[in-house]
Amino acid sequence: MSEHSSPFLGTSVGAGVPGAAIETAAKPTRREALVVIGTATAGSLAAGCGGTMSTGQCMGDPPSTAIIVSTAEQQAADKDKISRIGDTIVYITKDEKGYMAIDSRCQHAGCPTVPEKGTDGSYVGFVCGCHGSKYFLDGKVKNGPTVKPLVHPTMCRRASDGALAIDLLTPTSIDDRVT
Repeated sequence: MSEHSSPFLGTSVGAGVPGAAIETAAKPTRREALVVIGTATAGSLAAGCGGTMSTGQCMGDPPSTAIIVSTAEQQAADKDKISRIGDTIVYITKDEKGYMAIDSRCQHAGCPTVPEKGTDGSYVGFVCGCHGSKYFLDGKVKNGPTVKPLVHPTMCRRASDGALAIDLLTPTSIDDRVT
């Protein structure tokens, strides 16, 4: 891609003109759209859930689009170090630093990943069923073809009831945790 091109532009053959190439707006992938939306609205969403990762507490009510993590799902992550959140593509995992949310779509081609167990039966990461990319339990790349870590949506803890809230529209650092 040239330095002046956009990831949302594609090349197609002009109608009726053999071999004529024109730039047309290509439909963005869901991930590209979410990144653009998340970047553009990060300031407005920060009032609801973002910006709290340093303290781990939601500032006010989480956005209405947030996924609320039940106590049972948190307990599953406490026990197994991983828990799928309902029927979503999101998992929460827990390590010695706290909880993190992970979007389970592979960064290579967007395929869903599934938890992978080690030889001792404990969860050790994620594996993509499409092309075999592997990720550690924190979402960092273990081996490719992918070179990008799994996306970490912003997560905070509601002070009112201790529930975790995940904001899929706002990615955060792979190193952020909620205690």
